[in-house]
Amino acid sequence: MELPTAPPAMARHAVNVAVGRWLGSAMPHATAIVNIAGCLLIGLLAGLVATEQWRMSPQVRTLVFVGLMGGFTTFSSLGLDTFVTDPIADLA
Repeated sequence: MELPTAPPAMARHAVNVAVGRWLGSAMPHATAIVNIAGCLLIGLLAGLVATEQWRMSPQVRTLVFVGLMGGFTTFSSLGLDTFVTDPIADLA
């Protein structure tokens, strides 16, 4: 499953870098942007699949929703960003 998640994970990192350059700090804005965009896209795709406007096999659905979109909107990114930018974590 690593191969399909690599491009979305790189896209997530690109958003982090771009937002960091634009605002001076990527956290928490970049993570929020990625998660909101990912949720909107997942909702749009789920609606298309549910109304049968876009037919996908169960395997393709798993690849798209879990692999691709999961690689883009990974909750662990929020955890890592929080740990890395949390001043209390420096005390540990």
